[in-house]
Amino acid sequence: MINWPGQWFLGATIIAFPWALWLVFFNSTDLLYVPYILGLIGILQNFRISEESIVIDLNDNAQPSQLSRLELAPPPSNNNDTLQIIQLTDPHLGPYMSVARLQHICKNAVDKQPDLILLTGDFLTMESKGSVQTLSQSLQPLKDYRGKVFACMGNHDYEAPEIVKTALADNNITLLIDEALVVQTRLGPVEVIGFDSHSKDRKHKLSNAIKSLPNKKNVIASIAMLHDPTHLSDIPLTSHPIDLYLSGHTHGGLMGLVSLGLKTTVISLFSKSPDHGLWGIDNTKLYVHRGTGHYGFPFRLGVPTEHSVIKVRLKKLLA
Repeated sequence: MINWPGQWFLGATIIAFPWALWLVFFNSTDLLYVPYILGLIGILQNFRISEESIVIDLNDNAQPSQLSRLELAPPPSNNNDTLQIIQLTDPHLGPYMSVARLQHICKNAVDKQPDLILLTGDFLTMESKGSVQTLSQSLQPLKDYRGKVFACMGNHDYEAPEIVKTALADNNITLLIDEALVVQTRLGPVEVIGFDSHSKDRKHKLSNAIKSLPNKKNVIASIAMLHDPTHLSDIPLTSHPIDLYLSGHTHGGLMGLVSLGLKTTVISLFSKSPDHGLWGIDNTKLYVHRGTGHYGFPFRLGVPTEHSVIKVRLKKLLA
């Protein structure tokens, strides 16, 4: 009753800067209520669960020379021909993501019976870093999906790495740190890779990581978990060709026009960094998930949380 209203007021005050300029230059307070209405909408969007079907066609011939936004593929005529993945990212278990809510998100993922569930990091935040039991309990619905659930580390997970590693292991979730495994799916063998999250010397570390991966052997697709999408620029993409990278970290930009069907966010206005959706460079595709949680303000304005099924149309099926 104190924290949420306080965060609403503080977040709305931060985005009120343009209205403050209006007050300075026009000496009018007529519109100062607008950012606080927008802030309330941003708070309410936390609770909206938007289930989407994301179709990525690995046969798409778009091969931009620089990392560029790509269009999603149309819905498939037959879902049985697509590899179905549920990505969970950035739950940030803590004051704005309860144990019960994260359990519900995990159970919803299992109920859809995807081929793979991939967790791309940032499990913890703030006071949830004090106990392994809290995170372990939150991920419990994934425990019986053994052999199909994989994870990588996010930057915030290194604030309490042993808690994250133990909670994942408690729930039969395979943590991949600069490692690759070949997983048997209903469509054939898939290579799943997990890259570590680095704050320093990441170009050297990621280059060594991808060069150390074993040679691919007759797989229908190679899919990598990479928490921060900007790390892609530090990976030599030709060393070990990967069909699809799955990232999070950006929270979709937090503020933008995604709810209106547009792609613009605060990130895209001021940079060329990937904020959300499908991106590509050469033969490599990157999907940036908007995430489910928050770090800092529980605030999403025009950028709802994401609960999607990613359907991947493969380049080839093995006989």
